[in-house]
Amino acid sequence: MARTKREIIAYALREIGVLATDTEVTADHVAYCGAILEDAFAEENARWGFAWDLETVPNAAARGLSLMLAADVAPHFTVPGPSRARGIARLNALAFQNDFAPDDLDDDGTVTADERGAYDRAAYY
Repeated sequence: MARTKREIIAYALREIGVLATDTEVTADHVAYCGAILEDAFAEENARWGFAWDLETVPNAAARGLSLMLAADVAPHFTVPGPSRARGIARLNALAFQNDFAPDDLDDDGTVTADERGAYDRAAYY
């Protein structure tokens, strides 16, 4: 299920403690935060060329966008915000998924458990 712009704004405002979990975003929130979110999305979309818009944000990208927005709007609400880099890192992880197959290190035609373990350890670091 895709997330909407309004939901991303709500996540961001809850992240910085401006919006309680039992309240909805207001028109003022949407007006102010929506413009900033659109600019942040345009910035990242120019880099990655996403196949979705702000009304159909995939669940995997929702957290990254909300963290970026929270970092951008926190000074307006005079509260500390998360690092914008956290949001960008989440979007980068979505764009650069690790889809490499483990290597056959001894070229015997099969990937053994030891070779897969070596690959997993290398991918971790």
